[in-house]
Amino acid sequence: MTRRFKYLVVALLCYESVVAAAAVTTMTSDAEPNPPIWPDSVKIVRESDGTQAIMDTLQETQDSWNATAQSLTCNHHFSSQRWAILFEPGTYSGIDLEIGYYVQIAGLGTSPDHVQFVDC
Repeated sequence: MTRRFKYLVVALLCYESVVAAAAVTTMTSDAEPNPPIWPDSVKIVRESDGTQAIMDTLQETQDSWNATAQSLTCNHHFSSQRWAILFEPGTYSGIDLEIGYYVQIAGLGTSPDHVQFVDC
C-alpha cells in the first residue's frame, strides 16, 4: 500500500466519522418530545378524569346552542377552530354529547377494544 493511498483511506474514515456524528447530533436535537407537546386544540381524555370532568373538557369543543332553531349554531364552520379529542385506553360511561363537524375523536389503544364506550 502506498503512502498516498494510506492517507486517502484515513481521510475517508475521518470524514465518514464526522458525517455520522453530525447526523446523530441532528437527529437528537430535532427529535420530537415523547409525549409530544400538544396544542390547545388537542384534548387528552383519561378514564380516571371522571365523567363530569370529561364532559367539561368536551364542552369546550361545542358550538353554542340556538334555542330558537333548537340546534347548534355551527359558529365553527370555515374557522380555524378544529379539535382532536384523544381517549386513552379505558371504559367510558355516561358521556352524552353531540360531536361537532370540526371535531375528531380517536382512541389511543393498540386495539379497537382498548377504548370502550358504554351507556353513552
